[in-house]
Amino acid sequence: MTDYIGLIVLIVLCVAALIGLIVGLCKGFMEVSSWANEYVIAALGAILLGVYAGDTLADVNAWLGPVVVIGGAIVLMIVFMIISASFRKGFEKGIANHRRKIGYKNMDAQKEADEDIVAALSKKNFKQYRKLTKKSRRKFKQHRGGWGVADRIFGGITGAIKYFVVLALILVACLIVLDLTGITVNDEAITDTYLSSIYQSDAWVFVQPYLMDFILVGAACACVRRGYKSGLFSGLWTLLSIVLVVLGFYVAWLIVSNGSFDGAIASLSDTLSMGDTISKIILTIGLGLIFMIVIILLAIFIPKAIDAAREAKVFKAVDGVLGAIVVFVIVMGILLFLFGMLETLDGINHEPEIFVKIGSYLQGGVGRYFYSDNILNAMGWMPIDLSQYLG
Repeated sequence: MTDYIGLIVLIVLCVAALIGLIVGLCKGFMEVSSWANEYVIAALGAILLGVYAGDTLADVNAWLGPVVVIGGAIVLMIVFMIISASFRKGFEKGIANHRRKIGYKNMDAQKEADEDIVAALSKKNFKQYRKLTKKSRRKFKQHRGGWGVADRIFGGITGAIKYFVVLALILVACLIVLDLTGITVNDEAITDTYLSSIYQSDAWVFVQPYLMDFILVGAACACVRRGYKSGLFSGLWTLLSIVLVVLGFYVAWLIVSNGSFDGAIASLSDTLSMGDTISKIILTIGLGLIFMIVIILLAIFIPKAIDAAREAKVFKAVDGVLGAIVVFVIVMGILLFLFGMLETLDGINHEPEIFVKIGSYLQGGVGRYFYSDNILNAMGWMPIDLSQYLG
């Protein structure tokens, strides 16, 4: 059974793609999200850039490699998003024009059929009315023409890619976690027993260095898309709301502790038979909740004001671009910092095996810039060297 698990996984992926194909054919390209198409193209483009141009770019400047590779992925995603939007508009316009032409061609026949239906209804001949109505619907059905066929075909392809990518990412993430954690059953690693047909296959050996590339590029693309959709000001207001809540309770504690509530603290301590500290905390919570009411009111009206402002196309575009940049920079910075700390473990004589495995997943065209060629390490900006704790 274990020898066929890899084949079973492949069959499951193919079934998912088939389901996506059917759903896409039914809905059409205009009704199916094309993010998977754009993501796959962006990821493949970034990997090819990193593999074939990474060393050349690194020789020029330490920053140039990651900027070109990640930036190239983002540019490819945006370009194909624009292309997808153009296709949708083209299909919509083509189908509308086709239906308009058919409508003009059948205008007289449609008018005559409607008159017959009205006549049957006025005579209360419901049997004839139902018959004529059904015939009219069948004869003058709003066909989509060649544009509709193309829309269905593109929708099927897009749906197949989407379902395949979603399931593939889930399975890949699970396989990576199993490999890194080394989970055992009956004192034997799952990767060496039940899943050996996958981990020991030539296909896995080939794709392993590039698996994290797809995940990292996916994170970068998701940051840009989400940041643009939510906008900078909405994101900043969310962060500011959290800060205001914390600040409100801190100010409440300062007010309670400065002596203004000494009488209330003493009375509360006597009533509840508790110490002054507990009484201060209770009063702080009460006062902080009052401050929170003001913050909640602001949290209701300010986002609405931001949404109203985003109705202006210029503001929405600028706010979205700024939001995409900020979210992208923050998330990528966190990932660079985390992987940069792990990279400092290289060269340790008794390095834990998990770090060796992590490194094996970060040697592709994109992952190298987060690990072996991490620019934060190259610039000496990493404040923590984990090797001093494990060396």
